[in-house]
Amino acid sequence: MNLDKKVTKEMRRQNYTVTQIFSEANEFFKSLGLIPLSESFWNNSILTKPRDRNIICHPSAWDFCDGRDFRIKQCTGVNSRDYVTARKCAKSFPIY
Repeated sequence: MNLDKKVTKEMRRQNYTVTQIFSEANEFFKSLGLIPLSESFWNNSILTKPRDRNIICHPSAWDFCDGRDFRIKQCTGVNSRDYVTARKCAKSFPIY
């Protein structure tokens, strides 16, 4: 079994959630002294594929250029690939 599959299997064994994946990314960047993800991030981001409509699931980070509103659109699953992608998207936001 390759490392990707082993990590995914362990994440599922530990009952990881999509919210936990982004929370851990947030905690990591906060531990480096960077700003935490805002309330608008948590309220307005699309972290899983909506059931009521079709969207393009390619992950993307959005900065609305007002210094407060940052969002991610990612159809996240509980797996190692999406764990890494969540951190890559979160690092796209301002660090000051």
